[in-house]
Amino acid sequence: MAADVSALLLAAMRAGAPPGLMLAGGLIGTADHGHFPEEHAVARAAPRRRIEFHAGRHYARCAMHALGMRIESLPVLPDRSPAWPAGIVGSISHTQHVCIAAVARAAEIPFVGIDVETDTPMADDAIDLIVQRRELARFAECHGLALAAAAKRIFSIKEAVYKGYRPATGVFLDFPDVEVVPTETEGAFEARIVNAAKPALLGQRRIFGRHGATGGFVHAVVAPAMADACDGLPDQPP
Repeated sequence: MAADVSALLLAAMRAGAPPGLMLAGGLIGTADHGHFPEEHAVARAAPRRRIEFHAGRHYARCAMHALGMRIESLPVLPDRSPAWPAGIVGSISHTQHVCIAAVARAAEIPFVGIDVETDTPMADDAIDLIVQRRELARFAECHGLALAAAAKRIFSIKEAVYKGYRPATGVFLDFPDVEVVPTETEGAFEARIVNAAKPALLGQRRIFGRHGATGGFVHAVVAPAMADACDGLPDQPP
């Protein structure tokens, strides 16, 4: 895979990101080959997992450098997510070929979630696990997508939402807990926490972000500062 594809992907995600959110990324195989202290956490993992882990840590450091920070170690929490430095929020996502990391100062952007997936249709037997049929039909019609392609976009959006939600609340979400609503703004979405048993995210049950498809990948970014760019559609009937 050519490096310019990952560069296009990174540029597309940066274009929709709010000020203060730093993103870095590239091809997994081109990540710096030095050794990071936290890599002991995956010392017994399969070679592919070690390569992906290293790439995530490398690009996370690149993003933090853009933020004006340098770190010695980025430890692994019990849930396998990164233990970001105090005052920093972040998110890492990768496919088989590319890896993207995003970081921000929590005082400016209290949470962030990103996701990248290969742009392939979702398997029919997985669709009903991810998305409600009404939710899917509405999204597909709004964006002119086939149902299987729309399902993959929604999957990516929900993954980004979960990555922003979990560190901020300490609570896991299941796919049915979130409903994705298209907006009148091109490339924007609204995700609603529809399970009343789940806590709001920083007092909000509506989370906004950007999504797209670039160079064979679908991608999504969520952050509180993105609400102003998303003009939500009216509430949909049940």
